[in-house]
Amino acid sequence: TAPLVTVIGVAQVVFGLWVLSGRGERTAALLSSLGVTVATVLLTLFVPEAWVHFYGGALKNASLLACGYAVWALAPLAPRKP
Repeated sequence: TAPLVTVIGVAQVVFGLWVLSGRGERTAALLSSLGVTVATVLLTLFVPEAWVHFYGGALKNASLLACGYAVWALAPLAPRKP
């Protein structure tokens, strides 16, 4: 299960950096929210103790989903011109 958790963590960092880059915010927010949802389901199935982990584990994903929604709602509909 450690490799699964590592892959999920790396994916979350990559999506987070994408959101912070300011390029395609709505797409990044959507894909990162889907990724967080998939990660939560996988952690629930394969590492259920992640829900009560000291560092927040899977429970922190609820706040990540809220952040993804905020980016989605606040990002402009049309891409910005460089």
